[in-house]
Amino acid sequence: MKRVLCLLLLLCLVPIGAAAQEITISSDQRDYYVQQGAQASIPLVLTNTYGHEVRGTLERTVVSDSLTSAGAGPESAVQSAAFKIPDGVHSINLHLGPYDAPVTQKVTLRFEYTEGTDRVVTLDGLVVYVTENDPGQQNTKDPLISTDLPASQTPVQEVQQGQGEGQSLDQALQNGQMPGDTGALKNQLMQEANATARNRTSLEQVIENDPTIREILASLDAQGFSVDDKQVTPESNTTGQFLYHFKKKSGEEATLNGGMKDASFVFADQVSASPLSLPSLMQKNATYQAFADGLHGDGFDHVKTEINSTPNRTAVVLAWADRGQNPATAVATVINNTTLAGLTLHRPPPVPSTLIPMLLAFLRPIALTLLGVLCIVGGFVLYRRRRRDPDLAAEVQPPFDYVQAAEDLLVAAASFYAQGSPQRGYGAAGEALRLFLSYHYGDGTSSTDQEVIALLTRQGSDISEIQEILAQCSLVEFAKREPEAAEFGGILASVRVIIREAGRISGGVN
Repeated sequence: MKRVLCLLLLLCLVPIGAAAQEITISSDQRDYYVQQGAQASIPLVLTNTYGHEVRGTLERTVVSDSLTSAGAGPESAVQSAAFKIPDGVHSINLHLGPYDAPVTQKVTLRFEYTEGTDRVVTLDGLVVYVTENDPGQQNTKDPLISTDLPASQTPVQEVQQGQGEGQSLDQALQNGQMPGDTGALKNQLMQEANATARNRTSLEQVIENDPTIREILASLDAQGFSVDDKQVTPESNTTGQFLYHFKKKSGEEATLNGGMKDASFVFADQVSASPLSLPSLMQKNATYQAFADGLHGDGFDHVKTEINSTPNRTAVVLAWADRGQNPATAVATVINNTTLAGLTLHRPPPVPSTLIPMLLAFLRPIALTLLGVLCIVGGFVLYRRRRRDPDLAAEVQPPFDYVQAAEDLLVAAASFYAQGSPQRGYGAAGEALRLFLSYHYGDGTSSTDQEVIALLTRQGSDISEIQEILAQCSLVEFAKREPEAAEFGGILASVRVIIREAGRISGGVN
């Protein structure tokens, strides 16, 4: 069978601190399942705590046991190349395949280097199972960590070659490595690098041709922002992430971070310390405009804009601060470009000067008198108008449908999770619960977990289930806890039950 083996090194430096000086190689699972015809990709983490780059030789041994060739013994392939590991923590992807028939492969990695003494790092126990049918969800977390020992203490490992068994790893390297393996590996790495460059160019074209991204780029350009840096990380020529950095001549900066999947826009985050163009529904909202104008008149400066866009939802977070660093915020969600949901405005109460209480005490009697006169006159006018027009009393501004807004957020949460953005899915689910509870039990101004819990506590409601759901959402959205599909489905179902039960009790939801 073909033995197409490639090692693609993707180095992303992250500073760390460690007391021991060593090198480790680790994988988040031991067994990998892949369908026939596909390629296996094994993510690995390399950790170097020496404080400097370490050079050595990386050796990879793959022992294949075919599931279709009756009577054929295991075959092995050993490759090695000069290799260096920079200081810090780095990730590499080990690619095996594609496979044209079912097979089981045992993979061993050894890194030999010298730091005062000869040392060997061995990661043994990785197994790739190639199945004829879709393996489904068999891949599970089972961390595997290498050992780093002096070369003289490294255990001898055996590799079966089909002819001759019990050979040491060094003998397997001499007998199994074909001439030019190192050169072939370098050529393969070069081919992979060229393919990545081609994918990057194609993905960049896909990104900038997407209608939503094109509209965002045009808006930033109209605001005076110019691209001064661009990073595109492809997974294929139509899937990957991107990060654009913008700068104005005045020095103001902004970033656009997003993702594409199969040539379709998944999400885009605009972030800046400066004001950015907002969705039209929010710009035209009279309540928001009055709030923003009031902040400007009271000396608040804009300090942050964050606009998160997805195919059917745009979330906006704005922040201001006064000279005393007192914060003010505005949070809103625009659903399908047609509905402004969950507009939450917060600002600290104004601090009156010593003159204001004196003026209030002086003007209070006058104000009360005028107010009484206005009430009498206004009541008389309204009475006369209602007598002339009985339908006038029926003209009532329709209330904000917070139940529908919460349901829309739950639909958006399920969409985010299905599109591979579980953190946004959990976040939207928590936002839906907070939005519903804030309006159902209060005036809609409670926007944080703590405020909602305090609101329910004052109502005398049971808060245990609410606390658990909000905590689960926060752990995934902010603490980067590993999401679980079953848990997420349960959260969506629980929130819908809470909405239905609260509406049944109050008679507001069917």
